[in-house]
Amino acid sequence: MIDLVRASVETIQELEYILNNLDEQTYGEIGTKTSFSVGRHLRHIVGFYIALQKSNQDGVADYTVRQRNNVIETDLSIAKEQVESIKNWLPTLEKDKSIQVKTEIQQSQTVDLTITSSLIRELAYISEHSIHHMAYINLMLKTMGINLEKEVGVAPSTASYLRNQKANA
Repeated sequence: MIDLVRASVETIQELEYILNNLDEQTYGEIGTKTSFSVGRHLRHIVGFYIALQKSNQDGVADYTVRQRNNVIETDLSIAKEQVESIKNWLPTLEKDKSIQVKTEIQQSQTVDLTITSSLIRELAYISEHSIHHMAYINLMLKTMGINLEKEVGVAPSTASYLRNQKANA
C-alpha cells in the first residue's frame, strides 16, 4: 500500500506542477480544439479522489455523484487547495480494505452498477486515470502555445520503457 500511496502523491505533485505553471485565465480557458478546459479536467480528476475519500467514511465510492460545473473549473486557487488537500489525505491511507464502487456503465441510458472492489484497486485506477487526463491537459496546453518544461501525463510503464531505451542507447 505504501508504494501506491507514494506513487499517488507523485501523481498529485504532477498536477501541482501543472497548476503552478498556469495563470487564472489559462486555467479556465476552453481549448480551441476541444470543449474542455484545464479546469474541467482537473475537476474531473479531483471528483474521483473525493469519491474515494468518502468511501473511507461509508464504504462506498460513488462515482455517479461527482460534482460537475463547480467553481474548481474556473478558480485556480480553489483548484490548488483541493489538490493540496488530496495530497495531504493520501499518506493517511495505511491499509487496504474492501469497498463498494458505484458507477454508471451505459451512455444511452442511466444504468448504475455497484461492484465490490478495494481501496488499493481504486487508488491505482484513479492514479492511472489522472495521468491519462494530465496527458490531455498537456496536449491542450501545447495547442494553446504553452509548453511545460517537464513532460506530464506519461504513464509509469511508458516512463520505465523510455528510461530503459535511454540506458540502452
